[in-house]
Amino acid sequence: MNINASQGLFAIGRQSHDGQYFDLVGDETAVGRIPYIVSGQIVEFPRRYLIPFDAVLAVVRTFLAHGTIDLQNGKWEYEWPDDQ
Repeated sequence: MNINASQGLFAIGRQSHDGQYFDLVGDETAVGRIPYIVSGQIVEFPRRYLIPFDAVLAVVRTFLAHGTIDLQNGKWEYEWPDDQ
């Protein structure tokens, strides 16, 4: 699991056991991309993957309590599908 924070905006990604990478969807209706810092680099990041801080806390609390990510709570998408 990784958590990104840039300019007060947050995003969470996770890697599955087979190496595929997924992002937590914050707003399914959001379109477009914004400049966003990921690992020290500015990228054009999909708006749909930006999530509120309380959602970050919920994912982290579950991970700390159970050692796993609750895949049933929230929508996870394969990283940056071509149509984004």
